[in-house]
Amino acid sequence: MGFTGPRFTWTNKRNFNALVQERIDRFFANPSWCAVHPDARVTHLTRCVSDHCPVLLEPNPSNGIPLPRPFRFQSFWLSALSFPRIVSEAWGSCPLQAAIDCFSRKASDWNKHHFGNIFGRKKRVLAQLNGLSLLLRVAFSFF
Repeated sequence: MGFTGPRFTWTNKRNFNALVQERIDRFFANPSWCAVHPDARVTHLTRCVSDHCPVLLEPNPSNGIPLPRPFRFQSFWLSALSFPRIVSEAWGSCPLQAAIDCFSRKASDWNKHHFGNIFGRKKRVLAQLNGLSLLLRVAFSFF
């Protein structure tokens, strides 16, 4: 059936000179099963604790259509002075489900404009700090 992921599914976990790696975990399918599941795929997942890789068979894998991201409340929003306004605007006198939908939409938009992508900003700041650290090491190596 083929596969994606690491080539070997088992290892004896020994040092390099005695290391043995094999692909011993497999799926087999007959032609009639393959006709029913033409898009099936096998993935060798990352080995964590065991000496075997988990092997995943997806008979009907998702078609790759991205699903909308679920709403997640962020506790750091409570530190922003403008956040209570977002809550009060969303929780008017409308029914509960409509208020929840309105709040999650307003809070997501507010977060995007108020904080931006904090994970991207964090990554850029860490890269700048690493660059500065490298420059300092190079600068002090001349003294």
